[in-house]
Amino acid sequence: MTSRTAPASHGGEFRPDIEGLRALAVISVLLYHARLAHVGGGYVGVDVFFVLSGFLITRLLVTEVDHTGGIALGAFWARRARRLLPASTLVIVATLVASAALLDPLTRGFTGRSAVAASVFGANLLFWTRGGYSQLTLPEPLLHFWSLAVEEQFYLLWPLALFGLARLRGNFRRLVVLLAVPIAAASLIACIAITPGRQPFAFYWLPTRAWELLAGALLAVAAPSVVRGAPFLRGVLAWIGLMVIVLCAIGFHDPQDGFPGSLALLPVLATVAVILGGAHTDDGPRRLLQLAPLQWIGKRSYAIYLWHFPLLVLAEAKWGPLHWGVRVALLAASVGIATASFRLLENPIRRSPWLAVRARRSLLVGAGLVATGLVGSAVFLAAATGIATGGESAAPTIVVETVDPAPVSSIASTTPATGAPGGSTTSPVSSSTAAPTATGRNPGALERLAAANAQQLVDAVRTRVVPSNLEPSLSKVYGDTSIVYSDGCLLDNGKTEAKECAYGDTSSSTVVVLFGDSHAAQWFPAFESLAKEQGWRLVLMAKKHCPAGDVPQPETGYTGQCSRWRAKVYERLAVLKPSVVVMSSLWYRGVTFSEYREGWERTFASVKQHAKHVVYLADTPIRKSDVPSCVASHLRSVNQCTVTRRSAINPTRRRADRAATRNQGVDHIIPDDWLCDPKRCAVIIGNVLLYRDQTHLTLAAARYLTPYVAVMLAPYLGA
Repeated sequence: MTSRTAPASHGGEFRPDIEGLRALAVISVLLYHARLAHVGGGYVGVDVFFVLSGFLITRLLVTEVDHTGGIALGAFWARRARRLLPASTLVIVATLVASAALLDPLTRGFTGRSAVAASVFGANLLFWTRGGYSQLTLPEPLLHFWSLAVEEQFYLLWPLALFGLARLRGNFRRLVVLLAVPIAAASLIACIAITPGRQPFAFYWLPTRAWELLAGALLAVAAPSVVRGAPFLRGVLAWIGLMVIVLCAIGFHDPQDGFPGSLALLPVLATVAVILGGAHTDDGPRRLLQLAPLQWIGKRSYAIYLWHFPLLVLAEAKWGPLHWGVRVALLAASVGIATASFRLLENPIRRSPWLAVRARRSLLVGAGLVATGLVGSAVFLAAATGIATGGESAAPTIVVETVDPAPVSSIASTTPATGAPGGSTTSPVSSSTAAPTATGRNPGALERLAAANAQQLVDAVRTRVVPSNLEPSLSKVYGDTSIVYSDGCLLDNGKTEAKECAYGDTSSSTVVVLFGDSHAAQWFPAFESLAKEQGWRLVLMAKKHCPAGDVPQPETGYTGQCSRWRAKVYERLAVLKPSVVVMSSLWYRGVTFSEYREGWERTFASVKQHAKHVVYLADTPIRKSDVPSCVASHLRSVNQCTVTRRSAINPTRRRADRAATRNQGVDHIIPDDWLCDPKRCAVIIGNVLLYRDQTHLTLAAARYLTPYVAVMLAPYLGA
């Protein structure tokens, strides 16, 4: 983070307590990013830096007005350029060089675009468009530049506002308060209001973060009158503030669970208390914050913040999840590199008399550094775009002519493995799994369909060269989402209302409901195609990160949201009275076998009250790494991206699925044989790329699998 000016003080004197507070803030961020010491809320260190930035920058500008009667904008921006841009540009260029060696071509392209945004102070806007933390599927070694962008945007706008105020008649400090208070209030209200429904926007954008910087700005203006008395009381408040910051760093969890919102008030107000308590009194934590190690870290905190994240991300991207000892070593290495860059680059440029004597020189150097970042990014992107592949492959088709979908009156049959009457339905294709592929109305039709197309999967697993007509192309795969992502029908974090999302023949009395999370929504192209073709109404009820089953979530903030959303879904189902409800969801981790089974049983029981037929479509085989990234790295050996059925299919969840569907009499469909041969699971069939990340099907894959969905639904719809 950037909250660095000289001197770090109120009234001009150096404030060692603020230097120590910087150290604590950057330590919390490092521990959070390295997943160490259970510091699940270490990201609040950024909020501490925001307050410090607003305080220190405003104090400098107010002091300048007191002494000169105005603000020299060129000189201010020149100091910012000397202080911030040399180190940030070096990190951007070094990250690009390291990425060229460590990342695959596809990921390098995304990193290059991140470098462009970071160079022009727009990283926060870029990562917002990518959906925030929850939607990032690729390594993002420059993700931490989002907070620098927020501060840099503040540094451009706030001095301009104060420059205008300085030209007005009246008490300058009072004018600053009159300007800052309504802006900060509006920003805080917007932050609290927007976070539940649009958390990435509230997290990344300056308008919803400005109140944190303005809290520091107001403190800088009001400090002279506040610090005159009650040193003991201010000291006590400072100790409380420091403890609150530590408790937030330890006690907060995933920022998607309602952060920033009103939660950010805690670290922000706590930082204000620490700054106040450290002014002209030793009753607070000033002596603690003045300890030599904290002073040393605080002085280098900007460089440490810049260097640590690329090291962690690039190492994990290359070698996979890292042992805690390796993560500690990487943090130590980042401190060493930061120390060298601080001594050899930051300080010499910041303190250069030749640059300081004229603002224009510093601004030209700053422009040159920005240009360096842009040129480096352009060169990197040009080298990263060449994802060459082999010749074209034919589009795959599924043979359906020989498969009898069975009439509506067919009797449900299951296998001994489900504990219900009936003969084995396990096809030759799935014999290696020792589990049925389907139970319900004529599951044999699905198995015959899989058997008829088994050789296509065997050939797919053996494919070595990525075809040039890959669908979707690697350059477009991460945007390969259906209309439900853009029309708001796949609900995002914070939203619980079950929207009226109908497709196909919306006037039809035959209603099919697709219910679940994004792993239900991934089947939307197949369902929508059939709804249009066969003339029935498709209703989507889907919410990100919320399984259809009443299963507790690892992220505590989602559990309550998901429960409220499911209750709304049940209300809708009672009105719709659908012919069929098809449920599907990701296998979420962090829950026990019994929690998972019992949760799904509760949902099945609730849905059965309102639907004529209930079908559970089990989760698709999943991967431990990003599929497009792997494909881009193995253009002529893509078979190395295939995985074994054993690793792609969670046997514990499979058993829980079978138990829950058996106990509630719900039809159970398992799609493993649609995507895997007896031993391995494919990534490309013909020219169709099957996955757009680790777990979600591409639109092309869902369309390719439509015949399976048609055979699955036929007995319930009379087709």
